[in-house]
Amino acid sequence: MANSSFIKGTIETPVPTDKGGTGLSSLGTANQVLRTNSGATAIEWADAETGSSFGGDGSDGTLSVTSGTTNLDASSANVLVKNYSSISISNGATLGLSNKASNGTLLILRSSGDVTIEGTIELTSMGASTDTNGYGIEDATADHDGGVGGNSSGDNPGAAGSSGAILGLLDNYITPDSGRLYKRYIALACGSGGGKGGNSINGTGGDGGAGGGGLIIECAGALDFDSGGVININGGDGANGGSGINGGAGGGGGGSAGMALILYNTLTDNSGTINAKGGAGGNGGDSPSGSGANYASGGGGAGAGSYTSAGKAGIIGVIHGTNGNNGINGTSSEGAGGASGSGSSSVDTGYTGGTGGTQGGSSDSNHYVVAKNIWL
Repeated sequence: MANSSFIKGTIETPVPTDKGGTGLSSLGTANQVLRTNSGATAIEWADAETGSSFGGDGSDGTLSVTSGTTNLDASSANVLVKNYSSISISNGATLGLSNKASNGTLLILRSSGDVTIEGTIELTSMGASTDTNGYGIEDATADHDGGVGGNSSGDNPGAAGSSGAILGLLDNYITPDSGRLYKRYIALACGSGGGKGGNSINGTGGDGGAGGGGLIIECAGALDFDSGGVININGGDGANGGSGINGGAGGGGGGSAGMALILYNTLTDNSGTINAKGGAGGNGGDSPSGSGANYASGGGGAGAGSYTSAGKAGIIGVIHGTNGNNGINGTSSEGAGGASGSGSSSVDTGYTGGTGGTQGGSSDSNHYVVAKNIWL
């Protein structure tokens, strides 16, 4: 009777809109809502607009990487979002990025179905370029990128690059603790770039390594992160300094690791490996035999800072007739320091540049988290 009206002793069904009814004779399907039609002449049933749901809408179809390397084109964007119906990366296959943004790209992979990772997701060096802060860093006014090594001048060595700062506002980032998702605020950052090595008189300093890229995976189905699966969000290695007959140039500092968040509705396996290490420092340039003058070398560039650690400082250059000094080794997610070049000599003897600091030996779990989705 609620959708009926009396006309001269009879029941009119359905009740027209001019008598306070809907004008509809049947119910809609599940989860539909009532709305006015496009001509504003009647009421109709329509599917509810759910907005951007967890796992996306599958509009990009199935992603299946069975062999070789498939690179998604970021077109210099800071954020690349892909909506797949399912994702599968087979053993021996690699999914990567191309054409990242200069300050890094965050890749968001949304799957309305299952996600299987048996191969590799490669985002090493997909963060910020040389001497650049990573995209998404909350305290972006600080210099987290590695400092540039100083140029030599005559027999005056180039200065050491200063360390990239540790990240601030640490409680904002989601990766150390998925419990922070109760805020429904997701903060991740790309890694920052290492500092460029200092030039010598005729040697060019090595570029700093790029930071690691950022990654979010939304799996609305079952996640199978197989024991053979690997996700790399490492910082890149600094480049070697150039050799010069009038002193060697400094090596570049390593980039810092990016961040990754993986959320799933159901879990099949989570025995894969996520690598979040800072990049190694570049070697200093040599001074070959036959150099004709006494010149100092360029200083090493510094490593970029991460969530856990400041970057490693670069190394000051050396005076003439001296081998370069080695860079400072990284420990985990921060970039290692670049080595200094060698000083040249009028004596017919060659000198070697220092060895860049090594990549951190352990992956930093503060930079990634894999968790069941109970928040989004």
